[in-house]
Amino acid sequence: MLKLHSPPEQLSIFSPVTLLASFGGSGFISPASGTWGSLAALPLASYILFNYSSLYLLCLSFALFVAGVWACREWLIAVEGQDNDPSMIVIDEAAGLSLALAFAEMSLFSVFLGFALFRLFDIAKPWPVSWLEKRFTGAFGIMIDDMAAGLIAGILLFFIQTYG
Repeated sequence: MLKLHSPPEQLSIFSPVTLLASFGGSGFISPASGTWGSLAALPLASYILFNYSSLYLLCLSFALFVAGVWACREWLIAVEGQDNDPSMIVIDEAAGLSLALAFAEMSLFSVFLGFALFRLFDIAKPWPVSWLEKRFTGAFGIMIDDMAAGLIAGILLFFIQTYG
């Protein structure tokens, strides 16, 4: 059963930090807030893929990464580090998914496969994703493992599309 959570009492639901970190509030849906955050990013990433180019998705991913590092840092400061990687923060999933889909062909199958591969690598955390998660903490640590999962998913997606 789906549940909606509230942001920590130190953060307003309408603050830029909360809206960015939770990717428009999608991180407040549980269970599987990371999947909900990825689903929330899917329409924007798909629109860019089908109407522009992969370069724009790379730019979106980088912009979400930079904004995410800022929002995560502010979130962690506000809650005084109560949780190093709160499940409500899902901008990292939006950035990672955007990176994975930068490798996708313009087809619904490729978008679906990119989404599935990204979630697989984000959840399973194979090396080097697991290494990055353990190596880095704080805002950068929250963001970097999802970027690695997105990169691995994107490269695998490229090979499946090219040689599969």
